[in-house]
Amino acid sequence: MVTEIGDKTFFMSVVMAMRHSKVFVLLGSLSALILMTLLSTLAGRFIPTVLDPSYTTALAFGLFTFFGVHMMLEWWNSPVGQGAVFEETKKELKSQDTESSTQRLGNLMIWMRCFWITFLAEWGDRSQLTTVTLAASRNAYGIALGGILGQTLCTTVAVLGGAFLAARISERMVSLVGGLFFLASGSVIGLTMLV
Repeated sequence: MVTEIGDKTFFMSVVMAMRHSKVFVLLGSLSALILMTLLSTLAGRFIPTVLDPSYTTALAFGLFTFFGVHMMLEWWNSPVGQGAVFEETKKELKSQDTESSTQRLGNLMIWMRCFWITFLAEWGDRSQLTTVTLAASRNAYGIALGGILGQTLCTTVAVLGGAFLAARISERMVSLVGGLFFLASGSVIGLTMLV
């Protein structure tokens, strides 16, 4: 969940929900995230058949540590203030928006647009790589279920109250908390490697 709040897909859901039917934005975004979580879990499940489990654990340690350091650097280097990613995402979606202000997308088109925007934005994302890594070394069913529940919670919050939240949550704080979470998780994985 920590990887999704303040993420680009979170803000995409916020912006789309401000413009279109919340139900179809939620359905489109969630269906993409669920599919991506299942595909990531499958990929993680099959990696240990090719790599020795000690390598996948070391890979998990490396990725979690890398993500933690990366998010801490984002926190350290980001200016004090709020809304940079939110505003950037709004501008990006506005530049991609081909409908006029009077023309509304049909519900199927809203669903498809949210699905593809979210699905493509998730490739190589922290949450995808985290899911692959965890599924390679932990219970894949639990990882898939936890990933889907976390994605559902974050996306629902983004669609229903995201504009309110985006104006009040500091992106710096999200980076700090996320960085600390990843570093702590990496430390736990590192300790299991020593035992």
